[in-house]
Amino acid sequence: MIAEKSGLTVLVFGGISSGKSEYAERLIQQLYSERDGRFYYFTPAAPPEDDEMRAKVKIHRERRPDWLETVECGLNPAEFIDSLSEGDVILFDSVGTLAGRMLMESESGENSGARIEDFLERAGKAGISLVLVSEEVGMTLVSVSEAGRFFQRIMGQLNQQIAASADEVFFINAGIPQKLK
Repeated sequence: MIAEKSGLTVLVFGGISSGKSEYAERLIQQLYSERDGRFYYFTPAAPPEDDEMRAKVKIHRERRPDWLETVECGLNPAEFIDSLSEGDVILFDSVGTLAGRMLMESESGENSGARIEDFLERAGKAGISLVLVSEEVGMTLVSVSEAGRFFQRIMGQLNQQIAASADEVFFINAGIPQKLK
């Protein structure tokens, strides 16, 4: 059960294929049954480049209900807040995709913290609830590449930043949610 308030921020994080997206979708389903407002699925993802990613995206899309409107928000999800209304709910999947795209598109990953902070602040002020999905990359081997270590550091900082300001935080491991906050 998650808190019933407007402008709620929930972080759902875990490793790759841990079940974090599925859990976040269950939270959104719960909110949908309890609240009025519009429900959105924000994705910063670029079009998939290979068959494996196309298949993964297809599974995610097919799993989403019709009432969850998809918004391809690109690298600046905060831009869309002004078009939403108090009481609306956003499932943002995922923080790691946003940070990774920023790195791939020659932007400093350091800017991802400012973009996420702007997104959180604007949504909170507008009374829009957020369920953010993020990747836990600190419980694995240290990357052998400089770029990989940079990404791990950025993700660790982003997860700490979001968790500090979130109303609720869930860690997903092997499909099992653990409420941390």
